[in-house]
Amino acid sequence: MKINNLEKILSKGNKLNENKIAEFEKWRGYKLPKDFVEFNLKYPYAYMEGTFNAKERPGATIHQILNFNSDDVDSIYKTEIYGINNLGPYVLFAADASGNYIAFDYSKDELNPSVVFIDHEELGVIELPEGTSEYDFTEEELDKMVSSEKLENFPWAIHFVSDSFTNFMNLIDHSLKLDKYFVPEYKTNNQNIEEIEMTMNIKLPEVYKYFFKKYGGVKTRLNDITMFNKNFKLINIYSGNQNEHVNTLRMIKLKGGNKKFENLIPIMSIINNSDKKGISVIALFFNQNGKIEVVIIPHKVFNNNELINADDLILVTQEFEKFFEQIIEKLESQ
Repeated sequence: MKINNLEKILSKGNKLNENKIAEFEKWRGYKLPKDFVEFNLKYPYAYMEGTFNAKERPGATIHQILNFNSDDVDSIYKTEIYGINNLGPYVLFAADASGNYIAFDYSKDELNPSVVFIDHEELGVIELPEGTSEYDFTEEELDKMVSSEKLENFPWAIHFVSDSFTNFMNLIDHSLKLDKYFVPEYKTNNQNIEEIEMTMNIKLPEVYKYFFKKYGGVKTRLNDITMFNKNFKLINIYSGNQNEHVNTLRMIKLKGGNKKFENLIPIMSIINNSDKKGISVIALFFNQNGKIEVVIIPHKVFNNNELINADDLILVTQEFEKFFEQIIEKLESQ
């Protein structure tokens, strides 16, 4: 095992033994790479902050290696992610702070798996074969595509990184600053906001426009936020600029379209600490009385194809201006 920058890695768990790893291998049905096993024996429960380039996903990040405690939320014993409950030849072994995963891909070689990056935002999304459109398929065929429970049926969400674990680890740039949030390359501007208002037929409040332009596209490290009796981990804030991968109009399109999000503007991705099984979304809800509420769209509702009803939403607060004040305070406090 010739891994560079081992001094950048923080090991936070009790020492592992080979029996613990062997138990997982028996349960999962795949033999883990020797260099990965050796690494975990020396650095159990490893945490690190770094970036790497995956195919078609430059600037991907890593936050931690999944642990071998089967009852832990960050365990390698995962059987389901975002409604996908058949992981097939993909063994998840690491995660970033935004809900994406890094996995071993055994589909081509069961003895020497490659390393891939799994983009959670592209799961449950239809990517049609080149030269076709949705009109070339029946409604039943389209529904079957998007409702598949097999990870291998979403190849566009799986991005090659490296041919081995050691090579993957040596690709990581550990110079990532440990700031509370990371500024995006492209800022949200007034033209972006006007396009969203026109597309969604909604007038955004001024306090959100200010927040949007300053913080849109930001990725955060805020792991324990309590506001209005809700406790959550803030992952990222949606950008209005379509050059950013996680932007408002793209996410609306990918997750069901304008009709599904009628009177709703998703604004940030979170992990709700009362439901850690998936990525939920905080949104602005323009209710029938003309009032604006801050709500949580639970991950199961956000990721399915059905229309969103008011009863599906979890109210955070009707004081939306105060909500943005408190979020900004969290982002800027030392």
